[in-house]
Amino acid sequence: MQANHAILLEKKLALYLCCMNEAEEKAQFENNYPKELRNQSLNNAIVGGEYLFEKMNFVERFLVKKIAGATESVSNLRYEEIEKVAETMNKAQVSEEFE
Repeated sequence: MQANHAILLEKKLALYLCCMNEAEEKAQFENNYPKELRNQSLNNAIVGGEYLFEKMNFVERFLVKKIAGATESVSNLRYEEIEKVAETMNKAQVSEEFE
């Protein structure tokens, strides 16, 4: 991202993070996106996440069990946040078409 930082600042973009660790999600968002980019973004969102054990292979299930402590499928997606990101980008695209 560093190599394209200046280019990204000129773009209409939304930033989002998929995260299952609610205690660390804000810090992870801030660590992954520079402040200048977060401030320039049209929308910043933390959209939650999910563990779908039925779609994981053995290694993925093993790692999720060991690291996250999850033992079954769980979904913590924040659909409202996902909708906001989509709406923001759709509006940006429409306004760009009329410029």
